[in-house]
Amino acid sequence: MAKPPPAPRFTPHGQTAARWHDGFLQVVVSGPFNVEGIEVLTRTMLEGYRGLPEGTPVVNVCEMRGTLVYTPEAWEALGATIRATSASGMRVLATVWIVAADVEGAALLLPRARALFAAAGRRFEVFGERQAAETWARRQLDDAQG
Repeated sequence: MAKPPPAPRFTPHGQTAARWHDGFLQVVVSGPFNVEGIEVLTRTMLEGYRGLPEGTPVVNVCEMRGTLVYTPEAWEALGATIRATSASGMRVLATVWIVAADVEGAALLLPRARALFAAAGRRFEVFGERQAAETWARRQLDDAQG
């Protein structure tokens, strides 16, 4: 029996930037995403941890822009990203998303995001503003160190 042809590869859709700042991995994510875009997101986040000592407590602060409407395969790949960052050697304590009111699909798709993080055993919260998100993130770090 012949093997099916490999799935086609597409140009990555979506943009991700990450940097370590003020004790957090600060991530800016602009959707929509396809699987290839989520693969870039995964690499970008893991590169953001580079140089940190193994076991460093981490909270990911992710500003979600544009849309949360991703392909179904991209949502599945996001679950794999959550597992990959948890297995990175860092102590990933939590993830917080900043989702402004104008982000497309937020009301519909945030429950799906919550389910992905819950399935991975990761604390997860969503705020509309950076200040509230970073306050929550700082509390997660302080609680882990206290």
